[in-house]
Amino acid sequence: MTPSTVAGVLMAIGTAVVVAGLHRQAAGLRLSVTDPGLALAMLRALRTTILGLAIVGAAAGWLWHVRPLLLVSLVIAGEEMLEISVVVAAVNGYVTAGGATPRGRRSAPARPPSARRR
Repeated sequence: MTPSTVAGVLMAIGTAVVVAGLHRQAAGLRLSVTDPGLALAMLRALRTTILGLAIVGAAAGWLWHVRPLLLVSLVIAGEEMLEISVVVAAVNGYVTAGGATPRGRRSAPARPPSARRR
């Protein structure tokens, strides 16, 4: 296989990752704006989209012999995967811990034992 064929296959794989990531999160992206699950779906879709576009960029840099494009694509992919994964973990913890009500507001804090009526 020639390098241009490999780069073309990598570009196709990157495009497929973008499409599959958006398709996988399609149900979550249709949630109400006040639903905290929407933020989680948007972050997950963004993560796969950035990964797919970075693969396409790296393949284009390789195909066109533009080393800075190849390197920047790989660096952006690594940095964004780390950053978005941390944010996804935080938002997932917030959503699963019941940190938001269906209306998107925090639930009222519990009264401390000293403030309770006797």
